[in-house]
Amino acid sequence: MSYTVTTASADMENSDNVLDVAFMINDSLYAYARLDPVSWVPMSPAQANGGNATGFEACIAFEDPNASRMKYVGMNLTALAFAPNLMANEFVEARVYEWNDIFTDINDAGLDFANLVTLDAAFFVYADESLQDVNVFVPRDGATGWTGNFADNQRYLFCVTSTSTTLLIGMSNSVDYTYIQEDPTFGHLQASIPVSVDQVWYLNGFGLDFPVATSVQMAGPLSVDELNSEITIVPFPNPTVDVINIPVGDRNGSATIEIFDIAGKLVISKAVTFSNNETLTLDVSTLSNGSYIANMVFEDATAKFSIVVNK
Repeated sequence: MSYTVTTASADMENSDNVLDVAFMINDSLYAYARLDPVSWVPMSPAQANGGNATGFEACIAFEDPNASRMKYVGMNLTALAFAPNLMANEFVEARVYEWNDIFTDINDAGLDFANLVTLDAAFFVYADESLQDVNVFVPRDGATGWTGNFADNQRYLFCVTSTSTTLLIGMSNSVDYTYIQEDPTFGHLQASIPVSVDQVWYLNGFGLDFPVATSVQMAGPLSVDELNSEITIVPFPNPTVDVINIPVGDRNGSATIEIFDIAGKLVISKAVTFSNNETLTLDVSTLSNGSYIANMVFEDATAKFSIVVNK
């Protein structure tokens, strides 16, 4: 997009009258960090942790009047261990909070982080050094029973959480939200990128020019029926070597199966048809060892399940 300045009087210098700004628009990713224009994953040129603290959370805030149209799928994030420490057996957590403190804006004395309800807490454990500063996708865990549905006008926090003193979380340092958040005339005056260190919250984190390099993946937009149409599928064998069996239960018709790797990359997409109580067989022999997330979209429902390949 180009912004052009025109003046009523003669301008002695025209070279600075046009400003070109590049935008990336995506209906399923929510982020404060810059995203790579090719892969759409968060760019993490900087890193941070809580120092000697044993609890660190770097978050991005979310609230929308039409949030119920979308559904939480998972988070993209990066981390690395600073030398001579290793990544093996380190872990991070992608956590979603329902933020129930009642306040109007950042100038409200009632602004607090005292009423946070954990909706989802999904762990990712690093096996070795191959994912140093590499984006990984952490899917919704679902253990709390939360289906990923949002409520309109409800505040949420999406947080990358770590208890390690040697693991650094990927951060972005190329966007400054100070004006957008705090300008009294044009700012939204809402929380943007809070950080918690040992359960002490800092509204502006490490500074409004230093957001966590994470993006939230959402599914949608969803219809009213789809909001309550997630079904449970348990594939087998799992782990598998080359094929995965998918029981569809009492459904019939068609569906699309999409499988994503831990970086959020689509590795398999297949349209299938089936009858009642049929078990589909999907060839995964081309996949490397590792964990994958499958989304199965039916005509009137969706299902999400994990697949582990171990050859």
